Amino acid sequence: MNSVSAGPDTAHRNYIDGQWLDGGAGAYEVFNPARKAESVGRFPLSTADDVQRAVAAAHRAFPEWSSLAPSDRADVLVAVSDALSRNGERLAAAATAEQGKLYAESRGEVTRGVKEVRIVAGETIRLDGIVRPSDSPRTVNVAERVPIGVVAAITPWNFPILTPLRKIAPALAAGCTVVFKPASSTPLCAA
Repeated sequence: MNSVSAGPDTAHRNYIDGQWLDGGAGAYEVFNPARKAESVGRFPLSTADDVQRAVAAAHRAFPEWSSLAPSDRADVLVAVSDALSRNGERLAAAATAEQGKLYAESRGEVTRGVKEVRIVAGETIRLDGIVRPSDSPRTVNVAERVPIGVVAAITPWNFPILTPLRKIAPALAAGCTVVFKPASSTPLCAA
């Protein structure tokens, strides 16, 4: 198992609009639940202004992202799954350190996440509309799937790798942009 670089001097930041930014309300420290004196790192305490800045950035990115061809969005998701796979040991160690989950379970969570992101990438090009018959003569009902805008992905602590992927990957595949807020007790995997 790879170790996680952590400690009281390991400060993480919010990633907003292509920049790493401190939280407007300072930071808080997360400790390993199995070794209570072991710091996992310091994480940003965000304010309403920080959230608004993130949402505004996601709105600005939406027109370009939503207009990408589905196959191009699929390529991005495949690249994400490849990055998850390359960093699997590090992510599993992070989940174990911040949550106390057994390392084998954390590793399994990463492996499952890689597979699910790849599945979603394949579905990106299958986001077809639906054609239904109508009760009116010579009329057809069509439902077209279109990106809806910015998606908020707020996740719980229990699966800090898999649950965010299950929210973020489908939203990106559909052409939406995302603002992600991990659980306060398990922010290291997000960082």
